Amino acid sequence: MTSRLPDSLAFLPFDLIFRVDGERRYPLELDPHFPLAIHAFEFPVIKTGVPLSWHERLELFCPVAGAGEFRIGESLVPFAAGDILVVDNLRLHAIWKFSGRQRRAVVVTFEPRLVAGFAALPCDHGFLSIFHAVRRGASPRLPAAAVRASGGRTALVRLIEQAMTAASRGVSQSRIKLLLLELLDSLGTLLPPAPPSPVLPQVDRLVPLLRWLEQNYSRKISVAEGARIVGMSEARFMRRFRQATGSTFVEYLNQIRLREAYRLLCESSLPVGEIAEQCGFCDQSYFDRRFKACFGIPPRELRRRIGSDKSATVSC
Repeated sequence: MTSRLPDSLAFLPFDLIFRVDGERRYPLELDPHFPLAIHAFEFPVIKTGVPLSWHERLELFCPVAGAGEFRIGESLVPFAAGDILVVDNLRLHAIWKFSGRQRRAVVVTFEPRLVAGFAALPCDHGFLSIFHAVRRGASPRLPAAAVRASGGRTALVRLIEQAMTAASRGVSQSRIKLLLLELLDSLGTLLPPAPPSPVLPQVDRLVPLLRWLEQNYSRKISVAEGARIVGMSEARFMRRFRQATGSTFVEYLNQIRLREAYRLLCESSLPVGEIAEQCGFCDQSYFDRRFKACFGIPPRELRRRIGSDKSATVSC
């Protein structure tokens, strides 16, 4: 069985996916009866990261040319062609760096309910074991050699081939789902076993809070207020929030604020101090430290580079 991608696979410019909504999500429209999408993208050179975002779908990021770094929560994960990165649905994430003569990737994204929805059996949740394992601290990077040895590369190619020709050849959705399950099963052998549980659907309880944070990040927000919004005790809320997002509540809120500060530095002429205050930072020196720790460059230096060379960053 070949592990070569189809020659007819068309790679679309990645800027098509920058159509984020007001909550900084990628609002990809999926068939409600079959919530799965497979896209092949051609990327620009990315040197300093793109704004972090989130979505309610699970995702496999599969680079096929080039190398770089992918940010998931607080972690920077290196990747190269042939690797597969496991991205869960609620963690803030973005491609941080991408270089090479060609920069291409296939993205497989789907809603958890396609695999293990309401009233699913424990064995169904086993297909999502790679996402459970990553939530419990396993590395989200599956190296190319291991992916090939597990049969994951071949399973990915078969899934792409069948999805590409589904309409013209009459391939059923059942067949495509089976191939997705084969891919997930193959990849599941590469990470430590994670107890099957319905935790992924349960964390969707946090989605209304994440949407609320995207609209209210500039105000003072306490852990107690977050817990009240989702109807949990503070202790349970903090535990569930970290399990779902990979960050503490305060870290996650700061990531949103820093992402918005980055965008305003790119797109506006507002003074840096005013941007910090508008994004919820009352202490300028604290903002400067957190911004540099996140992006590797002080906010004023980023503003200076933008002014001297508009091509120094990817458009926010």
